[in-house]
Amino acid sequence: MTDSASATRAAVRQLGVADDVYGTTLNTHVSPAATETVGQALANALGRPRPDRIAVWNTSDDAVLAHAVARAAGLTVVRVADETGVASVDPALVPGERVALLATAWEARRLNALITLVRATGAEVSAVLAVLDTPALRQGLSVPVLCLLPALDAATKGSL
Repeated sequence: MTDSASATRAAVRQLGVADDVYGTTLNTHVSPAATETVGQALANALGRPRPDRIAVWNTSDDAVLAHAVARAAGLTVVRVADETGVASVDPALVPGERVALLATAWEARRLNALITLVRATGAEVSAVLAVLDTPALRQGLSVPVLCLLPALDAATKGSL
């Protein structure tokens, strides 16, 4: 394991994870520095060509993580909310934009919904980013999947 990978794993351990409205998220409030370390690792994984934006379901912790990734990669963030079945995107996506989707850990329903929503705007899903591996990332997606760490089992959740 490289020093960078070790630092990323240590940062994720320091933050820990918890369940949120849209799924499992990092506890970004625990350490801004650890959040920046994870954000930098995800930004480094993006490669070229870079997306234009990072899209994230609007949970506080994943929004903070998206900010860290966007800051490190020189991108902007789009937040998506689902209020009683009505999705909103802020700010609006522009047709032709390349968008990377980000979550700590993807659930298939949320990932597929966000892919559909982004594509419906005319924007392109250029990558799916995750901190933790989940079965949703192995469902035959037609875009690159970038995942930092293996899945957590229920026994380790909250105490990486």
